[in-house]
This record gives sequence, C-alpha cells and structure tokens, in this order.
Amino acid sequence: MKTKMFILLLLVCFCGCAQKKTQLSSYMCRDALNGERPEPDSETVSLVKKGDSFFELFTLKRVIDLQMSPECLIGLIQDVIYLPNRHRIIILDSQVAKTVLVFDADGKFIRRIGSTGDGVGDYRNPTAIAYEDGKLAIVTKYRKVLWYKLNGRFIKEVSLSARGWTFDLSKICIRNGNLYAFDYNEDYDTGLHGNKHDVFRLTNYVDFDRDYGQGEKTMHWSGGGIVVFDNRIVYSHVFDGNIYQIKNGRSSVFASLGPLTDVTKYSNVGSLLQHFKQMDEVNMLAVVDNLLFVRRQYAFSILNSSGQIIRRSLPIHPIKLPSGFEGDDDASGYHFYTDGMIFSTTRKSKITGVSVPNPSLLIYQIRK
Repeated sequence: MKTKMFILLLLVCFCGCAQKKTQLSSYMCRDALNGERPEPDSETVSLVKKGDSFFELFTLKRVIDLQMSPECLIGLIQDVIYLPNRHRIIILDSQVAKTVLVFDADGKFIRRIGSTGDGVGDYRNPTAIAYEDGKLAIVTKYRKVLWYKLNGRFIKEVSLSARGWTFDLSKICIRNGNLYAFDYNEDYDTGLHGNKHDVFRLTNYVDFDRDYGQGEKTMHWSGGGIVVFDNRIVYSHVFDGNIYQIKNGRSSVFASLGPLTDVTKYSNVGSLLQHFKQMDEVNMLAVVDNLLFVRRQYAFSILNSSGQIIRRSLPIHPIKLPSGFEGDDDASGYHFYTDGMIFSTTRKSKITGVSVPNPSLLIYQIRK
C-alpha cells in the first residue's frame, strides 16, 4: 500500500512540473512573437489601483544621450522603438531629418533607414513605424508603405494611392508578418468591400486583403490607437469609448470605458474645438508589463489581458524631470516599450546659444 501511495505521489509531482513547464514555454513563445510578458506583477497592479498619478508607476533606470552629428540631427521625436535585447533604438524624426534613424543602446548613431527621395526604397515625410522580428515598416504622409531589415536592407514597398486605395494608415502595428493599420478618418473608401472600416491588413508586405470594424464619426479628429496585446490585435476608436479586439479573423468589443464625447452634437471641427476642455477621447494605446494603457485627454485607463478595467482614470500630472534636464514636463514627450516608458528631453549642459542638442532619452521602468 505504501509503495502504491509513493508511486501515485511521484506521478502527481511529475504532472505538476510538466504543466508548469508547458505554461512557461507558452509565455516564452508569446514573448518571442509579440514582445509581451506574462501576467503583470501583483505589486504593479496594486500600484495601478492605488496610485495618485500615472508617472508614479515608473522609476528612472538610465539616461541615454543621443549622439549629435550632421547626419543624425533630430528635431522632433515622433516615435521611438526601444529594443534593449538587440541593443538598438529606432527613432522617427518628423521635423529636421524627417527620416528613421537607428542608434545603439548607448546613443551612438548607427545608420539611417532608407534615403530621402521618390525612387524605389526612398521616402519622404514618414509618419509611423512598427517593428517585428528584425523587420521594420515605415508609413509616409503620401500613403507609401516600405519594409526594411533592421540592418537597413530594403525589402519591398507599396503605394496605396497607386493602387486606388484611399484610406490612410494613421497608426500601425505588426503581428505574424502582417501589418495592421488604424485610420481615424471617416470619409475614405477602401475599394475592397465598398464599406467604411477603420482597420486594414496588409499581408505579404504589399497585399491589402482584410478590413475590420465599422468607422465612427470623428470629423477627422486625430486619435485612437492599435497595438498587439496578449496575442491579439487591440484597437480603439476616438470617441465611442470602446476597446476592440481582432481575434480569429473577427472584430468584437474587448472592453468599454463608456461614451467619451458625443460628436454628433457638433456641426464642424470648429464647434468641437470650442468645447475642447470638456472633451474626452482616446489618443493612444500602449502595452507595458502585459497591461493595456489607454491614453485619454487628462488620464489613463488601464486594463488587464481579460479586458477588466483595473483603473478607469489615473490622472496625468506633470513629470518631475531629473536635475540638469529641461523640456516639456507633460505627457507629450513620452513613448512606451515592453517594460516601461521613454521620455525625451534635453540636457541643459549641452545647450549653446545658437543650437539645441539632440535629445536625451530618460528610460523609465514600471515599478515592481
């Protein structure tokens, strides 16, 4: 009898260990595919629930001074992709260089991606970037999508206008090699199904093959967002307060914050602007520590991977910059990465009378 009990105990232990290994492997695969993490730390969730300000969630880990030289001058950082495991930082500058630049994780300039021009592999006025598994997608103001390797090698491009596609790619992300784009405009025609949708998919780099969701009335008000979250595409409209998911080829509501602004009350953008302070809208989505951060007018809403709203309204107070730095101290200068937040600012000691240096990146990590 004792022998049987001992064998049974061994089998239970073995099965339990095997199950834990399987769960860990699934998380590792998901992390490798989508740059995401297992469920958030319980202390992080507790801080999200009890914190008084969004910036209290993060702690400063390091400062990266970006190299300044004629070939890599930066005016305004529109987007940052931080890849600490690959020792790389990808920056989209929309003001001076108007190009995509690659630095190493210490701020040393590595290369430009592509060239300014109108030829194959060239582009002007980039507006959005996305990265997955060594491949970088660049979208331009002129409805051109270009694909490159991180080492700068050109892969492919497609002109949406040349193909008669009139939608814009306002915000983008990549999953499993497919580019998903959100368009907050309301009067486009996809040319595919004759309906007005708000998310489009490009597959095989250049083929537009799917669209999702039903567009809302926005009066071309910039906002919304799209990200890869917990092995699915998640996106938001601008005003309706819904967070949507694309899973198994279909779009459905993932969570709802409730209506934010009823734009049907306004006749034009001018009347909308007159009530700007009373408005609320979603203007960005980000994933940090497997939590979904929904940026609104004056606060963040934070959700877990089940769609549960952990914090409906976490205020955005000005960030306290470290000594020796200056710049805007509000939420306009930050970007997100898998483990935290990046804030672009300027080191005072590098400012001369006639020029402003390349920005410094303050790398914050979410508190544990």
